[in-house]
Amino acid sequence: MARYERLLRPEPQERLPEYAGKRVRCVFVALDLVGRTPLGIRHIDHFMLPFDGDGRIDTSERNRAIELAGEMVGSIIGESPSAKVIDGRGHFARRRYFHEFKWVLTPQLEANIITAIFGKELA
Repeated sequence: MARYERLLRPEPQERLPEYAGKRVRCVFVALDLVGRTPLGIRHIDHFMLPFDGDGRIDTSERNRAIELAGEMVGSIIGESPSAKVIDGRGHFARRRYFHEFKWVLTPQLEANIITAIFGKELA
C-alpha cells in the first residue's frame, strides 16, 4: 500500500518500469485484521491502473478517470424527477468509466484471491 501511495503522489523516484506504457488490472482488498491475521474481507475493488512510458502512474489518465466519476455523480445530483428531457451525460460518463478504468472480476479469480489471503476457500 505504501508503494501504491508513493506512485499516486507521484514521487519522482517511485516507478514500475515493467509496466511502462501499459494498463494494468489491479485488485484492492480491504481486510479486517487482528494483528497481521486476516479475519474477513471488508471490500474488494478492481480497476485499471494506467502507466506512462516511464513506469509511473499516468496522471492525465488518472485525472480523466476522476473527471468521469465526477460527471457520473454530478448528473445524478442535478437530475429533476419532473424533467421532460433526460440528461444522458452521466449515463455515458459511467459507460466510458467502466469501459476504460474497470474490469470484470470473475468468480474464479475472486476465489483465488480469497484462497491467497486465507490459505483456503471460504464457505
